[in-house]
Amino acid sequence: MKKFLLSLVAILSALSMSAKEDVVTEATVYEFANGWAWNTVKGYSEGLVSDADSKTVDLSNVVYTDMSAYDYLVVEYSSTADVNLIIQYNCTGVYGEWGPEFNTGSATCFSSPSETYAAVKLTDLKNTVNCVALQNGATTGTMNVSAMYFATSEEYEAVKAKYEAAETGASEDLSLTDLNSGWQSSYDATTQTITFEGDWTGRGWWLAGKDCSRFTKVVIEIEPVAHYCQLIAEYGTDGDNKDGEAQSAGCAAGETKIVLYLDEARKQHVLQFYLQSEKAGKIKIVKAYLSGDAAPSVLTENLSGAGEVTVKGGDFGWNNGTWLGKSSLNPKFKNIVFEIEYTEKPISIVVQYPGDDYNVNQICAATTKACKMVFPIPADATGINQWAIQNFNKDVTGNIAAGDFKCNITKVYLTSEDVESDYPVWVDPSEAKAPLYVVGDVEGASWSDFTQSTATLEYNNNLAQYVGVITVNDSWEGNGWFVITPTLGTAEELAASDWTNFNAARMSVSSDYGTLNETATLVQGVDQSFKLAAGTYTLYVDLTAMTIKIEAGNTGIKSAATSSLKSGKFVENNTIVIYKNGKKFNVAGSLIK
Repeated sequence: MKKFLLSLVAILSALSMSAKEDVVTEATVYEFANGWAWNTVKGYSEGLVSDADSKTVDLSNVVYTDMSAYDYLVVEYSSTADVNLIIQYNCTGVYGEWGPEFNTGSATCFSSPSETYAAVKLTDLKNTVNCVALQNGATTGTMNVSAMYFATSEEYEAVKAKYEAAETGASEDLSLTDLNSGWQSSYDATTQTITFEGDWTGRGWWLAGKDCSRFTKVVIEIEPVAHYCQLIAEYGTDGDNKDGEAQSAGCAAGETKIVLYLDEARKQHVLQFYLQSEKAGKIKIVKAYLSGDAAPSVLTENLSGAGEVTVKGGDFGWNNGTWLGKSSLNPKFKNIVFEIEYTEKPISIVVQYPGDDYNVNQICAATTKACKMVFPIPADATGINQWAIQNFNKDVTGNIAAGDFKCNITKVYLTSEDVESDYPVWVDPSEAKAPLYVVGDVEGASWSDFTQSTATLEYNNNLAQYVGVITVNDSWEGNGWFVITPTLGTAEELAASDWTNFNAARMSVSSDYGTLNETATLVQGVDQSFKLAAGTYTLYVDLTAMTIKIEAGNTGIKSAATSSLKSGKFVENNTIVIYKNGKKFNVAGSLIK
């Protein structure tokens, strides 16, 4: 008995639902020989609207059709022209140039060789339907209508699902005959070229609320561009054709394609697509289309502004800025990545998001090693205004140093991947750790004077170690001896030959004089020295772990490239000079100005 009651309820529910109302009862071909040709498919009102005083109308003799039981006007078709599906409602009560002005709703049926569908969502005027019509735009051709009907939301979802299932990977061209939306721009259909008269002007396609549910992306293929350009998708809500929320995707100079992945939550009502260029100029379109192809597992989008730049010295302010004007971000993007080939001096990269003073920055030390600087995109970021490079080259007092320098940002892009930064971390010179000194048979120091040494190990913030290159002199039978100390002796101690404090601070290994390429325990205050054959060596000292590793040759300064200050021995103009704490000395230890 229970089963019977359930069946009866289902039957009654089915009977109570409104069956779709056909506008056309059989397949019909509509021809559009001229632009903006109007075809009334079916009238739904009785009586005539009369002119009362040439400005207003008399509606007293008009009876409209009530379609309140339905939610959509649907057409299933194939077409060689772009055609607008139009529904007219209650007259506005006034006369215009072409007679009575009606409230309307419309959707564009884009040309399609295979059968597809389009729909207009009915408004709250659906109880006063006047007529249903078809009108082409600038394109001409024929439209084959296999079905047109008023439908409930359930019936609309069913037809949408039917075409989505039948057209997995569907593709639909956007018209290149007429780009009917834009400002301070023009379009030449014969060359398929947009001319932008000013920076950030626009030109594109007005879609009037097109349902793009079965598509995943819009693709614009173009000839290589000279400037950054972007594609904007503007959405509406329900039947409202006012400006809606927007979404953007761009391409950097030299690229030939823009791919914008449609917002899943809003793509059922697209108001328009339009292109913008950051500079006045031209864009030639090769192809424009909607696609249902699945999105790749990793999304990327190149941003503008990459390349070698000269950063102005003595100016901490905003320079080398690149305006992007991205109104929105695909929510799948996680990071903005800057690939840095080199920077001669420290720089700060700043990303500015919409909002008052909404800036995020990171500081990169001078580096000759390629690296990545990664900015996680804030959850509340609605778009990206711009990014810029700032001078962050400071002297030992923390002031911005004078003198221009170069850096090369090879690539800037958005990505949905999890990426880690590996750029050299900048350390404020005014807060830098004091160096360790090497005393003994090395260039820049001696055993006879423990009050001075230009043979130093500088703290490397990335490695969390002290790193330095030293040259060991031949003191006896091709060998030299030395120790490491955080503190040099005083002139008074030297005069009194008092080695007490120096010996307490000095560090070396407890035995064996140290072995190359092996990490050894560093001991403080031990009566022992390092012993190495005369030559050049790189020392790595970890004071937290109290370890040292010695490698033959200069393996540290060039490969690590992590200190914000030049440090170590260099040959300049055929003369050996020594850099320490941002200052330059000769081999004798005198400051070079």
